[in-house]
Formats: sequence, C-alpha cells, structure tokens
Amino acid sequence: MSLSIKIIEQEPIGTNCYIISDGKGSIVIDPGSEIDIPAIKDAITGKLHAIILTHLHYDHSAASHLFESPVYIHKNELEDIKLQNILSQRALQRDFIKPKNLQFLKDEMTFGNISFKVIHTPGHTKGGVCLLFEKFIITGDTLFAQTYGRTDIGGNDEDMLQSLLKLAQLHPNLIVYPGHGQATTISAEKQWILNIKRK
Repeated sequence: MSLSIKIIEQEPIGTNCYIISDGKGSIVIDPGSEIDIPAIKDAITGKLHAIILTHLHYDHSAASHLFESPVYIHKNELEDIKLQNILSQRALQRDFIKPKNLQFLKDEMTFGNISFKVIHTPGHTKGGVCLLFEKFIITGDTLFAQTYGRTDIGGNDEDMLQSLLKLAQLHPNLIVYPGHGQATTISAEKQWILNIKRK
C-alpha cells in the first residue's frame, strides 16, 4: 500500500513536520511548534497512531506533549535532559516538557500499514535517528541538502561522519526528507559525504 506524506514547515525556524498516512491512520514526525498544532491535526488522516521524534531538540519536539498518542524516541535521547531544558528555556522560556506517554523506538516499527526501519544516527544528538521507509527516508537534523546538522549541541563530529557514511550506503533513489529545508536524494548527497571521509 502506498503512503501519503504531508509536510508542514513550522515556526519559528522552519522545522519540517511530517505526517505519514496509509489512508486509515497516521503518524506524526517531529511536531516542534505549538503554534502549528491546528495545521498538524488537520493533516492527520484517520487514527493518530503515534508521534515519532528524530531527536529531542525543542524545534522538533516542543508540541509532542500536546498529543494523547504515544511518543517514541531513541533511548539515548534521555541522557541529557539538562541540555534540553537549557535549549527550551532559551527559545521558549520554559523547561522541556516530557511527553506523558514516552516510549522507546525499536529497530523496526509498524503502525497499521505504516512500516519503517529506525537507523540510529548520532552526531547531531546522542540519540538522533533517521526513519527509513520503502521509497524515502526522514533524516531529522542528520542530513540536509548538501550539508548536515551542527554537532555542538549534544553531538560530535566523529559520530556525525559515521552516521553520514551509513546513510550514503542506502539506495541512491531514496528521497531524503530532512528536518529543515528542501527534499533531496541519497544520490545527490552521496559524493560530498564520501569526500568528507577523504579529508
């Protein structure tokens, strides 16, 4: 069954929120803006199965506590709640609000007819993940068009390089939907990633 994907560019810094649907139910990925909750809810088709977070930075997670559905993250993201509080205080003038029904991602997840693999891609954060579907991948703040996420707010350069190299080995025709900016493909990003390794 083919999946539909809707994209909402959220305020205030243009974070992409993705709503994936099989026609009967949906998952929401990275709802980071409380302002955009009405638009996100309008884009949901059928039952909302789950909220999936590629990482916990406020611009990807700030609205996740407003949903009743389970919220899934990688277990390593909970290692530095103090940092999440600092980032949230700076941007939103409040501590990070932990979702009520927080659960950990598994290597493979299925909700209705929506199935995907979870690829752990530390570098931007310790528990950053990418979500691999049949024809596309959602990369959060790991991979953007012609660049990658910063590594100085909970991650590190070496982890990021290894994560990018892991993504470069995926099928070249995969569409890449990043956490910010325009969509791209693995084939369009592969060469510059391999060039980093040679430096």
